[in-house]
Amino acid sequence: MNKHDEPAADHTAMEERRVCDFLRSHGIPFRKPNPHQVKVGQWSFYPAKGTILCDDRKKEKATGAGPFIAILKRAYPDCKDTGVFHVDL
Repeated sequence: MNKHDEPAADHTAMEERRVCDFLRSHGIPFRKPNPHQVKVGQWSFYPAKGTILCDDRKKEKATGAGPFIAILKRAYPDCKDTGVFHVDL
């Protein structure tokens, strides 16, 4: 099964989980202003379509969790992998 065979909701949930797990494990603060968006500083990620936006620019050409994580690694170079996952209660 490839990503095109997955139900859309499953793929969206997997993309969101991948990004949120990365953020938590690296201690990067983020918020979810709505159920469809992950916000990290000036960056926004919309898992359903993989759209990446920066507040002061046009949307990025690259889409998906992988490119978003790559952008965050460049934006937060001092964050280290703590190996700790935080549970939101």
